[in-house]
Amino acid sequence: MESTRQEIKDLVDALLRVDRLGAEELVVRALEQGKSFNTVDQLIVPALEEIGRGWETGAVALAQVYMSSKVCEELMKRFLPGTVTPQGEYPRIAIALLEDYHALGKMIISTALRAEAIALRITGVSQLKSWCRKFVRIL
Repeated sequence: MESTRQEIKDLVDALLRVDRLGAEELVVRALEQGKSFNTVDQLIVPALEEIGRGWETGAVALAQVYMSSKVCEELMKRFLPGTVTPQGEYPRIAIALLEDYHALGKMIISTALRAEAIALRITGVSQLKSWCRKFVRIL
């Protein structure tokens, strides 16, 4: 079941007010409707994209963009799958932020991989050269 435009608007409004409880209620409602990981793809991502467009036009402050992403990050940690035991043989996968401190994208990718029972190693923020050395040692 796909999120409606009104659900996305309601989440945008809650996020811009930094209304954690209101945002949580909307995500819980989506999860109860059987949307599971699609909640990220069909509700959270469009809401954050809308907030980003607001920042581009000057209608939304950078602090609101930041706090919206932090609230979404907290919600994803709380409601989406965590570590899953791998089922089958997969190539080794590592994920890192290269010279970037915005972790929401990393969290979305790692959550999707874990939901598919794919094990991965998560590193912190790294400079490109040091990460490449670390990556080679890990694998």
